Amino acid sequence: MLPELRRPWLSPRGRLLAAAVGVLAVAAGAVGIYQKIHLPPVVVTERAIRPELVSLQDGGTRIGFTWRGGGYCAGQFKVTATETATEVTVGDVISREYSRGACAGLGTTDSIAWVPLTLAGPLGSRSVVRQSDGVALPVVAPWSLLRCADSTASFEQPPADGQILFNLVALPTSKALQANRSGDLESAGHLFAKAGLYIASGASFSLIVPADWVGRLTIGWGSPGQRTTHLYVRDCTASGSQKHWLAFAGGFWIGRPACVPLLVKTASQEQTVQIGLGAPCPGQAPPPPGS
Repeated sequence: MLPELRRPWLSPRGRLLAAAVGVLAVAAGAVGIYQKIHLPPVVVTERAIRPELVSLQDGGTRIGFTWRGGGYCAGQFKVTATETATEVTVGDVISREYSRGACAGLGTTDSIAWVPLTLAGPLGSRSVVRQSDGVALPVVAPWSLLRCADSTASFEQPPADGQILFNLVALPTSKALQANRSGDLESAGHLFAKAGLYIASGASFSLIVPADWVGRLTIGWGSPGQRTTHLYVRDCTASGSQKHWLAFAGGFWIGRPACVPLLVKTASQEQTVQIGLGAPCPGQAPPPPGS
């Protein structure tokens, strides 16, 4: 005769522990179900942003635009274009943001963000035109580092009509500059105002086009001066035969005469100055005849 099978019984303490585990499991399942039922749906916010700049750096074509939101997600921006043999027509930049989910935010420089533009072939000499209004976009560098070797002369002191900022750089603020036709076809660079840049030996600072003027104003100094919205100057030191203030050729590109702001920024200080390009700023003398 087979022995009787006896069911093992838990001790009182074991029964309490098992009951507690069961309650926790039921509660966890209920929370999961609640979350699935009551989580709000993912909301996609889409908006169109006007393109303002073109860059050919980093081996491809990129479109720049003003972005004041600080960080953004990789892949958040998209832009497309139609192409002909002579022209690229670019549409608005589309931003898509999601209400749920986090990303490692990418940062902007000077409130400008960039998005790659995929083309069938190299841009070459083709112009880039904004679809919304037919305006040709300036081709610029997102930033440019001034080549110290491009200095054209040196002086004991900068010109008397220049404003010296932080004992590092002198800029033309006492009178407006002449603004003459540059030869560029795109409207934002139709005029060029020539101005020497004078920097003190060993100075380090940046010259920055404020966000409100991106797409309307570019700057550049050197041989040749590369158009940009952010020029870095890093420790250009006078040689034994040079004097304390180094001079560089270049200036400003703009679509029409205006009083423009330019930000001068060091590691610890910054100041915005007003520069007249073909038209005086308040308190400035008018440009010389012939502008």
